[in-house]
Amino acid sequence: MSPGFTGGVDNVVDAKDTLNFNTGINTNAASSQRYTLGNSLGQFYDCEIASQGNVLKSVAKTCDHPIKFK
Repeated sequence: MSPGFTGGVDNVVDAKDTLNFNTGINTNAASSQRYTLGNSLGQFYDCEIASQGNVLKSVAKTCDHPIKFK
């Protein structure tokens, strides 16, 4: 018996910074995140964002495509 619906999600995050415990200041902050979703209905979503120095630097154009659920 095969399933009627299958899907998968992947959420990968890479974040780093250096915190000075004496001053409470962080430096070298950088982060990226990629979220993907796909299913047997043909729905697919792929979004990647990135920051540098605690500032959002990029948002992939694919992030603004909503997933349509039936």
